[in-house]
Amino acid sequence: MILPTKGESPLEGGTSESEIQANTTTTPESRFPVDNKEDTPPTYDSIRPIPSASTSPSSPEGLNPTNYVTIMRKHEAIKADFVIDPSLRIPDALLPPLPSGQNDRNNLHLESYHGSIKTEVHVMPPSRPPPSDQPRRTTLMMKTEHGAILAKLHVATGIRPPIHLSAINKHGSIKIYIPRSFVGLVSVTKGNGCVKFSDNLQKKLTAFGEAKQTQKYFVGNLAEWSNIEGEWDGDEIGVENKHGAVKIHYTEDVTDSKVVQKHSFFSKWSS
Repeated sequence: MILPTKGESPLEGGTSESEIQANTTTTPESRFPVDNKEDTPPTYDSIRPIPSASTSPSSPEGLNPTNYVTIMRKHEAIKADFVIDPSLRIPDALLPPLPSGQNDRNNLHLESYHGSIKTEVHVMPPSRPPPSDQPRRTTLMMKTEHGAILAKLHVATGIRPPIHLSAINKHGSIKIYIPRSFVGLVSVTKGNGCVKFSDNLQKKLTAFGEAKQTQKYFVGNLAEWSNIEGEWDGDEIGVENKHGAVKIHYTEDVTDSKVVQKHSFFSKWSS
């Protein structure tokens, strides 16, 4: 399923490229099995139901669910779409080595040293109870040194773990589309470049402050953060960009819908 090619990671300064892709021919059921007592799922207090208005009816034609996909390139763009089932178990023999300095495996990891990243990611509800040692959130990583990042997220009908998307860039724009069911933190660390949100998203957005070039926002009802003294463990987006604009939309927005810059005491951040 995941077969790494010969070469070194771009972060390790190698001269060759490695590309790891995954696919599977099985299409798991989009619900938990109930006929086996050992597979009876535990209580998932932190997995929230997804409103039907913000869901995709099915996975895209021609794409099978997969998990723990890693693609790493040095001088080439990444353009690919994925259906991620975060509960899908992958044999260890098919998993690539973890990227340098990384301790936990992402459900999707896309990285290019000198190339853009363009992807649509469909996150499916778990097809089976996840192992007890599996991270609770679905983690998605997009990273490049030189090039734009464009990521569109979709969620399917059912229940899902929270999504944690990280987008890191040094020289290029970052544009992210999130589902309307997203409720959680957005943090943006930037150098030179503006931060903009679509009209519809801005209506759900609350800005909280800036420290060390990092802006903090919350999308949705802050009452969702029930454990006010604890860390947030729901949906989250973390963006880092040194030289380039950051734009965030709802996936359901028209692609060319108007994007506005916030005009408040926070507007100086985006100037």
